[in-house]
Amino acid sequence: MEGPGQGGVIREQGKHFTYQWEKPVSAILDALQMDDITIIGASLGGMLAPRAAAFDSRIQRVIGWSVFPNFLDVGIGGFPKPLKQIVKWSILHNLKGPMNALLRMLMKREKNMDWAMRHGMYAYEAKTPFEYVKKLNDFQMMDIADRITQVVLVIGAAEDHFIKRELYKDELDALVNVRSVTYRLFTKAEEASNHCNVGNSKLVFDTMMSWIDLIKSRESL
Repeated sequence: MEGPGQGGVIREQGKHFTYQWEKPVSAILDALQMDDITIIGASLGGMLAPRAAAFDSRIQRVIGWSVFPNFLDVGIGGFPKPLKQIVKWSILHNLKGPMNALLRMLMKREKNMDWAMRHGMYAYEAKTPFEYVKKLNDFQMMDIADRITQVVLVIGAAEDHFIKRELYKDELDALVNVRSVTYRLFTKAEEASNHCNVGNSKLVFDTMMSWIDLIKSRESL
């Protein structure tokens, strides 16, 4: 499914991203009269899918196809520690002027940063770089992780260019009420160490299907 902020939903319907992914998911389940669902979310969906599951018991199994506890932490994951602290402190104290100046300077220096900020401002309906970065902190599962009670599979990538592998601990530790949680880290030796395991999709899909089959066989006992 495409939801707000994605594909035709934003280009044709003008609906920008929402962190409350439970709303579009529940609408689809209502419309199709579906239950006993396995939900799979890739990349940012690694946060959106678990979040939807926290609010909809029709979802029985959850696959987070990327470690994604908090978009802000992911987004500034490559920053030096002092800069991370400055960003978070500035967000906490709503320092718009200095943060916009800093972010615009970084945008001029780095083409990737420039694209990320401009696209993010568009998709997340933010008027300034600071507003976009501040919104990223809403896109998290940590604040509702204790409401997730399903079985969960979290998939990581050892050399993800975007997501620091160390974030897996924050996410797994937060899932205190799930029936079970499985973590699978794919590596370079498996040709699946990149973001969303690009390079060996078959291995990842086979892993997902094997996990689903295993969980369903246990549920039928």
